Amino acid sequence: MKFHNPLKILNAGELARILNHDNEMRDRARASRLKGS
Repeated sequence: MKFHNPLKILNAGELARILNHDNEMRDRARASRLKGS
């Protein structure tokens, strides 16, 4: 995958971080839900 401008690289990195954070929140929510039941 080739990026033509540096902004796309930055966006890809940001997107990866956001997705990773989103997954973390989802896992944490699932864990607390399991603990509660």
